[in-house]
Amino acid sequence: MKKINILCLKCMLVSSALIFTGCWDKVEIEDRAFVVAIGIDKAMDKDSLDELEVVTIEPSVDSLENKSSDKMSYSKIGNGKTVSLALNRIDMYSSKRQYLGHTKVAILGEKILKDPKMLSETLDGFQRNSEISNKLLILATDKNIEKILDAKIKGEPMAGLFLSNFYQNRENNSGVTFKKDLDSVLEDTQLNNTTIIPKVSLEDKDLRLGGSAIIKDYRLLGWLDNKDTRGYVWVNDNAKNTELITKLDNIDTTLLVESHKKKMNFKKLDNDILVANIDIDISGSIKNYALGSKNLYNQNNLNKLENLYSKIVKSEINTTFRKLQSEYNVDIFNFLKTIEKQNYDLYLEIKDNWNYYYNNMQIVPNVNVNIRNIGSVY
Repeated sequence: MKKINILCLKCMLVSSALIFTGCWDKVEIEDRAFVVAIGIDKAMDKDSLDELEVVTIEPSVDSLENKSSDKMSYSKIGNGKTVSLALNRIDMYSSKRQYLGHTKVAILGEKILKDPKMLSETLDGFQRNSEISNKLLILATDKNIEKILDAKIKGEPMAGLFLSNFYQNRENNSGVTFKKDLDSVLEDTQLNNTTIIPKVSLEDKDLRLGGSAIIKDYRLLGWLDNKDTRGYVWVNDNAKNTELITKLDNIDTTLLVESHKKKMNFKKLDNDILVANIDIDISGSIKNYALGSKNLYNQNNLNKLENLYSKIVKSEINTTFRKLQSEYNVDIFNFLKTIEKQNYDLYLEIKDNWNYYYNNMQIVPNVNVNIRNIGSVY
């Protein structure tokens, strides 16, 4: 009996050694270069015309230790036929291996956005890379990706963290931009080969968020400006904290959107025209007017303001839709997907001839604005 107990004890010790021993192929944390942001574009060197240029941003030792330093991050550049090959080339000249498990942001340059093969292969590589999260923030730019990622932002350690925190810590994005992650881009492209990506740009060395890139069949069709992008956001995203500005008695009057709800329904007319009714309910508070004026205490003036704000939203939605329909011929509003969820019989009836129905489609924005607070002046 004693021999059996000793044998069992030995088995337990061997099992414990196998279970609790660390992985033989692990990489120590000090041997990893933690990439915060990555930028990808088509290389323009004459010897690398068919390759990608990949820029990675990693924090400096001082930033990791919360020390003040003029250099809070470092950029590294590598070229390759794929993102993984470019990263391997970067690793060849570094003592640490690039690690993408904590990468927050990927910025795609205009040249790769115009190359369907490179763009589709890059997105596929992102999807297959076990280190990269599907929540990776995707942005587009028509500027130099290295300059974007190296931009200095007052009060922020590095551009990559600023961009990540901007979208993560805000309930909204002021109407002119929106959050788009890798999972959403992949879903869009797999659904109807189109997607929309928020734009980041550089003006006088300052980062600017606003506008968007329209992608169809993995190719950049064009850019939407801030106003057109807001027309998209009213229908497809959350426009809370967007500011609307109009004039009352020739005085600029600002409404801060505090609640934004939308609903769509569709019907097919006898003449085979598809009509989308888009109901938008907005409520908010007046944040700017003339000190000492009593005009806002007049209900007729409030009604007038509500109608003016409503017209602005309707105009932006209509303008964006016309551009997407006529100029780009893309269903970025995802109308067909919404029809499939709401009215499957109608979806089955129109899906095989969607181009015809979309090209002849009419939209009716019904916008209701409610001013529920005119603010307090002490």
